[in-house]
Amino acid sequence: MIYATIIARSRTNIEELTYSVPANIIPYIRVGSLVVVPLRQKLVQGVVVGLSRRVSADIRDKVRPVESVSKMGMGFSPARVRVIERLAEISGSSLGEVATSALRLPETLMVGELTPKRLKPIVWQATWPKRLEFYLALIKKHSAHHRLVFVFALGEHASILAEAVGEKAMIIDDNVLSRKKPPEFSKNIIIGTLSAIFFPLKPADYLIIDQPDQLGLRQQHRPYLSAKTIAMTRGEIEGVQVVFGSTLLAVADVGRIKNRDWKLFNHLKPSAALTIINRHGSRDELLPSTLETIKRALTAGRALIFSAYKDEAFARLRAALPQKPAEISSPNNIVPGNTKLVLATEKILSFPNQRFEITVMTDVERFLGGKNLDDPWKFLAILFELGELSPKIIIQTYEPDHWVFQAFGGNIGRFYATELKERQRYQLPPYGTEIKIIGVAKSEAELLTQAKKVVAEVEKLSWISQAGEFEVEKISPRNVFGHLTVYCPKAASISQKTRLKEVLPPAWRLLLDA
Repeated sequence: MIYATIIARSRTNIEELTYSVPANIIPYIRVGSLVVVPLRQKLVQGVVVGLSRRVSADIRDKVRPVESVSKMGMGFSPARVRVIERLAEISGSSLGEVATSALRLPETLMVGELTPKRLKPIVWQATWPKRLEFYLALIKKHSAHHRLVFVFALGEHASILAEAVGEKAMIIDDNVLSRKKPPEFSKNIIIGTLSAIFFPLKPADYLIIDQPDQLGLRQQHRPYLSAKTIAMTRGEIEGVQVVFGSTLLAVADVGRIKNRDWKLFNHLKPSAALTIINRHGSRDELLPSTLETIKRALTAGRALIFSAYKDEAFARLRAALPQKPAEISSPNNIVPGNTKLVLATEKILSFPNQRFEITVMTDVERFLGGKNLDDPWKFLAILFELGELSPKIIIQTYEPDHWVFQAFGGNIGRFYATELKERQRYQLPPYGTEIKIIGVAKSEAELLTQAKKVVAEVEKLSWISQAGEFEVEKISPRNVFGHLTVYCPKAASISQKTRLKEVLPPAWRLLLDA
């Protein structure tokens, strides 16, 4: 008897189960085959991830047979199965959890397997307009012979590329993938968001990830993998050409460039004049000189007021502004075309076609204070992107001498080197391991109470070198979310990760990534 380990997808869940293979199916089934199997009272689709001649005695009498094998030869290639196995190992998850997204994107299986050649990932460091030019050049050069899959953190950027490419491109989103019958993937240019990350590719095809370090490119369900990790794993095992398009290279990835594991093409240049104003000695939300500059700008065109804080800080700023602004944030993300004054968080970067005479930034200490290790670098990337929206940027700050402002107009490489030296000294990433803990509760008070207990337990673990501050980051109608980052000088073992999970409340989770 042959037994198959199968990842089966029901309407609401993914399960890893064992089935027997009838004799008439044995010649047609293999690892990766798309099959139909019984799951409770229904027949569902699944993929074979293992075949064996034995099964444990306690389930032998309960095993049900495979119903049928795909007549169209659909499923997962052996390389795709290895990718899922590797990602499950990285994240400490089951094969079924990793394959949740991949099951919606089966491929036509070939006889035999191509031997992939490992290609170095490419990093294209530039602001959005330059990245768009680069993506269009890639399409023009390679789309006749290779498939190119673009995965975007922002749906707005995906739409801009799709509009530029026209009918040659196919859009992949959750609506397309939720259809009962999967679409035919006949085009070589695929554009989507995170749901397209497992799109079928052959060796030397292109997988392009735009802004790979954005939160929008991390799964919001177990195993919470990032698009960056999935892409790197696919590149290593499947031999696809991985391209990361990013405003600013993550500090943790600098070592990959220095070791020549990745190739960097740097096209990042400041495109705006930067003026730094020291806020010390004043409690005004907008200093008198800044307010006069805004008024002058409004006579000629539009002005953007950028606040690093969320919605709770807009009331103070509104009172200081010369007229009522349009407000752009996560809950309110439409820019009225006839509004001359816009008050926004970083959500404004979702509208790359907006233009302003001037940008005024205030309350930026949230980024400069360093609660999170990469906040200053994130702020530097925001500065470069805002420079594409307006030719002048004014920043009111209590930290006018911060290195970020020097880096904007100088040699970024020097600041990378300084940052890496400091991180090595304290065994921070990439020299140590960063683990993010995500907390969730029904109210902020409940969340903070739980966080206090978690921090106390985490600090008892001898292999944790330090823990950051717990930060509330999102409040929805049903839940409040926050996060805590912990660091350890070496890679955490499976037993250490398991112990860390044990101190968390049931709804909390770890983000375990490569």
